[in-house]
Amino acid sequence: MKHVWTLDESPARAGRRPGALAEYKALRDSCVWRPAVLSHKLLILRNDGQTEVEGTRITECVVDAPGADGSAVFLIRRLGVPATGAPLSVEPGMWARWELSKLTFPPELVDASGAARATSYFMWSVLPNNASEVPFPPLHNHHAAFKPKATQSHHPSWLKGFKPAFHAAAPGSAPDSWCEARGGGADCILKQLPRGYSFHLDPGAYSMIINDVREDAAAPPYEVHYEMALRLLRPRAAAAPAATAWPETTAVRHTDWFMQGTFSELRFSPLINGTMYDTFEMPGLGKEPAVHLYATRMPRNGTIVSEWWHGHHSLTDEAWVVAGAAARDALAQVLALYLRSPAPHRELSRTPIGLGRSGAAALPKLKAAALTAIRRSGAQLLCRYIPKTERVNGAAQAIAVGSPPGLYDRAPVSEFDARRHTSCAALGHRFHEGSTLSTVCWSRATTTAVGTGFDSRRPLTPVADDAPLIAPDGTDLVPHQHCNWGASIAFDGDI
Repeated sequence: MKHVWTLDESPARAGRRPGALAEYKALRDSCVWRPAVLSHKLLILRNDGQTEVEGTRITECVVDAPGADGSAVFLIRRLGVPATGAPLSVEPGMWARWELSKLTFPPELVDASGAARATSYFMWSVLPNNASEVPFPPLHNHHAAFKPKATQSHHPSWLKGFKPAFHAAAPGSAPDSWCEARGGGADCILKQLPRGYSFHLDPGAYSMIINDVREDAAAPPYEVHYEMALRLLRPRAAAAPAATAWPETTAVRHTDWFMQGTFSELRFSPLINGTMYDTFEMPGLGKEPAVHLYATRMPRNGTIVSEWWHGHHSLTDEAWVVAGAAARDALAQVLALYLRSPAPHRELSRTPIGLGRSGAAALPKLKAAALTAIRRSGAQLLCRYIPKTERVNGAAQAIAVGSPPGLYDRAPVSEFDARRHTSCAALGHRFHEGSTLSTVCWSRATTTAVGTGFDSRRPLTPVADDAPLIAPDGTDLVPHQHCNWGASIAFDGDI
């Protein structure tokens, strides 16, 4: 008897269905694993240097996962050493990056354009002996994501000028995809769209980066596979036009509101991460709080069906999602009064605005004034994201021994109103062509080592006010912030 996959009937959960990960694992237990071919390369950074290898060997399983939405399968792929498909040995401090120039799908699961439709996904490192998820610490799941520009050519003409669509980060994951223990822990990694919706997936490039955060060089290595799992709908007719292939599901495209700002080479390895893509350098050497707004006009009518927020939690005070063009004017006016100088719209939308060394004490009142001004302007506050961290003792689990104890990023809490609600009003939000959606990021000053390769909180060496912070390795550190909102959107008329 085939297992029937449970659909998510509650859009308010934003993709986190209780029990979904256990259900996925039960399906995976029935896998018949086979060698498969998928061209990719692996970049590795160790203490003794960098290496790059290419290959085609992976391990793959296709297991039936039908549901009330029709026939479907989980396509599960495990990446390790490209030449053999064997698991990758991970050492303390090591970085690894898998690059897939083209993530393709079996021909029986695509429409005439080569696109597939996914309703659920799981992207994380697993141990080869029991397939359990590798926790953080010791392993920092930097990201799993479609690469920007690689899928852009596949977008319909009306979407190509829509800036947030340039980086399709879902299906994917980030270090804060893992919840704190009382919120479900690894259960939050598996994401699922509400019933009736599916991601439109073109055969684009894909990238996964991991980093072992253990500081004890004598800590033993362990082996991992990077597991990519997609629940893919079977088309009504393979290789048929989209409208014929997928008559009973609504297409969803994932879009990201990246706080674009300064770009800077990562000092530890341009090979592994190139530039600090879509991060922005904190004003005042990171010693003062800041605010940053990113607004965009929607290309046509649509509905937000899922959402998530990702950032560097120790640098983030909170983040907002706001509907309405008036929000920018309202925030600019509040900042002009506080800073006693004009806050030009151009600067507000392009760069983070520093709030001064005394801004930390003023931040609560400044945010309250901004919320009041936004509401009075007629704009609508859709969501407030509160960063979340969890204190972890590096010796608590055998695999994590050697990891620095401290606070590690976890999935944020999305709160529309912290006093009454624990849901985000962005879910189900209906917008119209030409309307404006904005994200606002409030960043706090830092005295901890962030952006040096892992997200634990380490005290920094005190320095003069006009001098850069000092990272644990003794180098100068200007913190870079990452404060992004992702929205899975069903645009009207999109197939």
